[in-house]
Amino acid sequence: MPGELHEFMSMNSVDLNDNAVEAEPLPAEYLQSIDLPSLPPAILQLKVGAPIIQLRNISPKEGLCNGTWLSHLVVTA
Repeated sequence: MPGELHEFMSMNSVDLNDNAVEAEPLPAEYLQSIDLPSLPPAILQLKVGAPIIQLRNISPKEGLCNGTWLSHLVVTA
């Protein structure tokens, strides 16, 4: 598929709650190294116009449900 490749990085921090006062923050390198089939990759590479299918219910009220086809990627600087 022709076009420029765009990279999107995952979150690189953990939101610790009040019960984890003594917990050390996890390094970004460790968080990016986690590779489980149930988690998306740490770096997602997409091209504008590439067909995408959503695999999780993110926001059903807004129509972002499992199986939704997402075909428009808008990249802003």
